[in-house]
Amino acid sequence: MKRFKAICCLGAMMMLATATAMADNVYICTGASATKYHKVKNCRGLNSCGGEIKTVAESTAKSNGREKCLICYATNASTAKKATATATKVYVTPSGSKYHKDKACTLIAKSKNVQELTLTAAKEKYEPCSKCAAATAKKATAEKKTPTEKKATAEKKTATEKKATAEKKTATEKKAAEKKTTTEKKAAEKKTAEKKTTTTAKTGTSKVYVAGSGSKYHKKKSCTALAKSKDVKSITLAEAKESMTPCSVCYPSAKKSTKSNTTSAAKSDDTKKASTKKATTTKKTSTKKADTTKKADKDKKEGTKTTTRKAA
Repeated sequence: MKRFKAICCLGAMMMLATATAMADNVYICTGASATKYHKVKNCRGLNSCGGEIKTVAESTAKSNGREKCLICYATNASTAKKATATATKVYVTPSGSKYHKDKACTLIAKSKNVQELTLTAAKEKYEPCSKCAAATAKKATAEKKTPTEKKATAEKKTATEKKATAEKKTATEKKAAEKKTTTEKKAAEKKTAEKKTTTTAKTGTSKVYVAGSGSKYHKKKSCTALAKSKDVKSITLAEAKESMTPCSVCYPSAKKSTKSNTTSAAKSDDTKKASTKKATTTKKTSTKKADTTKKADKDKKEGTKTTTRKAA
């Protein structure tokens, strides 16, 4: 029993020692310019740490010349604000007159000699960069947006992207449709041309039948117009068209065309004859009128002569 109590006491002492050691642990930055130790690991003063963040005993940190971080160990809001300003890092150039919160600021981006200072030290000699301040303000405004505003902005962005995608899709589909139509049109034209060429070739090389002394060519050898002919031979249609006309029995359309041509020629002749007759009639009328006028003039002259003689 005594032994058990001794073990329990020893365990309690060890746990107390561990808890005490943990309570005494602090956080430090191993960066060259770090001079503080911190109570919490997520302290704002550690945001700009240029090295590693390590855990050490508070006594060790003190013995190395480090002081308490005024942000972690602040007793009031004013002290915390002051400590934040002291811990916040800004960037300057030797020849510049502004301090910058962002090292990537375009006004110092090309500068090779950028120095790091605390905000407190920078305020004594430099003025704030308006560009960095605007960017910070914009970021703060964005962070302060209510969930409703954020949702509205996201929905607006989504709608804009959706509209742009739809317009792009429509344009692509329209272009594809136009391309398809053009391709189909070209294919149809090509097919028509090939068909025409084939038909022409076929027509030119197809066989027809002619009699030895005939002036017509026939589509069929059994044509009634060839029934009594003994000397029937076959030649190409192209050859036949050079010196012959189609048979009206085999090619009814040729008969109709011939009849139409004959009728047109007859009408043309009738019109020509009528025009000639009219011209002749007009000429005769003009001649008769001229003769009448000439006779009247002659009679008038003779009458004038007779009167003159009587007067004499």
